[in-house]
Amino acid sequence: MRTLTRCGLVCGLVLAASTMLQATTITFNQSSGTQITNQYAAQGVIFQSEDYDGTLGAPAIGWGGGLSNTPTGDYPTTEYLDILIPSGWDNVSFLFDNFGNDNGSYYTAYSGSAVLETVSLDTPAYGSSFGLVSVPGSDITEIQISNNTGGGSSWEFSIQNVSN
Repeated sequence: MRTLTRCGLVCGLVLAASTMLQATTITFNQSSGTQITNQYAAQGVIFQSEDYDGTLGAPAIGWGGGLSNTPTGDYPTTEYLDILIPSGWDNVSFLFDNFGNDNGSYYTAYSGSAVLETVSLDTPAYGSSFGLVSVPGSDITEIQISNNTGGGSSWEFSIQNVSN
């Protein structure tokens, strides 16, 4: 009985340790102007910008310590910044800075093609500095962040520290 108990404890510790090892945090510390697409594929994440009509834009670009929806480091911006997680993550979080303030920014989280939730990012917490956004759920395969321009681009937003 003691041997079985010890075996159960050891197996439990191994499982707990392996679960803890799966946590991933990506911090954007590249210099401004760095194009970012698949540099983080080893961590299971790919980034892309997307235009309002659904066509893929230029690679997302590092800007001011974050990853922005500008493909040039300035205007024009693309409407969407996509965080693609093909392997699926649980409980994703990211830091968001809405440089435009109260302009209709939001994110939509997906598991495959199913929408998990759509949440506004127009709050004072995101208007002048990076604020924490928590996306609950399991098997999150994409987070699409929008500046909600609906056919044009008008302001920049940026993210930092994407993690699960």
